[in-house]
Amino acid sequence: MSQCPNCQAEVNPDQRFCHVCGGGLPQQAPPPPQPQYQYAQPQVQARPAKSSGSTVAVTCAIIAACGLALLVCGGAVAYIYAQNKARALWAASQEPGATASKTSVGSSGVDSRLNAAPNAAKSSAVQPGEEAAKAAALEGYPDWVARVAQHTPSWNTAIVEIGPPQSEYAFEVTVSWNDAGGRYEIEEATPIGGDQGYEDAGGWMFLDSDTRKLTDSELQPLSDRELCIARNEVYARRGLVFESQPLKDYFEAQPWYSGTTKQMKSVKLSAAEQANVDKIMALEKKRGSKYVKGTFKSW
Repeated sequence: MSQCPNCQAEVNPDQRFCHVCGGGLPQQAPPPPQPQYQYAQPQVQARPAKSSGSTVAVTCAIIAACGLALLVCGGAVAYIYAQNKARALWAASQEPGATASKTSVGSSGVDSRLNAAPNAAKSSAVQPGEEAAKAAALEGYPDWVARVAQHTPSWNTAIVEIGPPQSEYAFEVTVSWNDAGGRYEIEEATPIGGDQGYEDAGGWMFLDSDTRKLTDSELQPLSDRELCIARNEVYARRGLVFESQPLKDYFEAQPWYSGTTKQMKSVKLSAAEQANVDKIMALEKKRGSKYVKGTFKSW
């Protein structure tokens, strides 16, 4: 129920006038209309069809990858075949009666040079003679010098002495001319002076190893024993007393040696001497020499 604002009489909400005082009654505003929501139906878009270009690109990539794999495999097979072929040819050349002659060498280690390349030393000269003989003997040692000691009148056979510059000749190389091959072949290479190698009359392996750096061409032909002596010769020059009996016996037999100290740390080396010790030690380790440790009891 509602009340008349004039007489406070109770009236019905739907009355427009008061039944007591006749005054007009206020009318309630109608409720606002409720909005009508419309829900849009979601539209499903069709997935676009894959482009045929992408399919072609993927196919081409697969084909290219397969082709590359075939090339790699083919290259590996060809490499293995070539390696096996080379080994077979080398093995055949070492059989008795092969063209390349086997080289006989002394005990100083010169065979390390001759075994590193085919025994037949090719010469650029087409006729036998002094230059061709020396070139054949110096194969593998371009920095060394050579001189012909003996030769036959026709130069079919020659004996060539070779060695480092400004040093004694180290090896005597016998070469023979091969008419069929048009070149000299090494028949034999032996160290000059027997097993002493580079040692001169004064008992030195390298008399000037305290003032200059030794070269690879000087050290490579040495045997393991000679390398050990050359390395310890640096310390012997400075008066070191050796604990190893073979080294002690060797240096005490040299006229220039005078042992003064047993402490290696007290021995002061020059820059050239230290470089020579390091170089010889590296070569010994590479060869696996038993003399590296310094505790050996015999040669």
